[in-house]
Amino acid sequence: MDWREFAQEMASMARDLLAQPSVDATLERITASATELVAGCDAAGILLVRGVEVQTLAPTEQLVRHLDRLQQRVGHGPCFDAARMMGFLLFTDGEDIGTLNLYSRRPGAFTEVSEDAAVMLASHAAVALFSARTHAQMEQAVATRHQIGEAMGILMSSLHLTEEQAFAALRRHSQENNVKLREVARQVCEEGGVPGRCHRHGAEPDGTGL
Repeated sequence: MDWREFAQEMASMARDLLAQPSVDATLERITASATELVAGCDAAGILLVRGVEVQTLAPTEQLVRHLDRLQQRVGHGPCFDAARMMGFLLFTDGEDIGTLNLYSRRPGAFTEVSEDAAVMLASHAAVALFSARTHAQMEQAVATRHQIGEAMGILMSSLHLTEEQAFAALRRHSQENNVKLREVARQVCEEGGVPGRCHRHGAEPDGTGL
């Protein structure tokens, strides 16, 4: 392998990964890059393990889904011959584990050169995926804060609550019904009120709440 040329291709891929508009797009670019840059790699996918559940993300072809489902049924893996499969950890997040799995249809197709290339690709991919996930989480946090503020405004106007009382009503409904606060806020924005009666702190609100 011409490592200078490979380094240039890797640098181009890294820039491309960081420019992707979403986590899903980043995942798809990672797996596509694996088939393009790793010698012997015919298919790739990202395996998300969440507790006992296994989910296949951004597979380049159905072979990947098939092998991942087989691995889940068997209860351990890999189900593919080790000479035709390589796996690399991309991230851990609580109980979630994400790995980049590379597959070849030919025994012995993966060499030390293939493994070295895959390690470098996985390293760049992990950085890009972390960046994409962080950006997505920040966007979601901003959207959630905006929706909670909008929901509080609805309750303040319709039930004559103060800002503190409106937030307390949302939080109380969230805790009593084991529903995330952002979901309660979404319900208020869509339906005009929280299911059940919203109370002032220690008193009934003026008017009727939903």
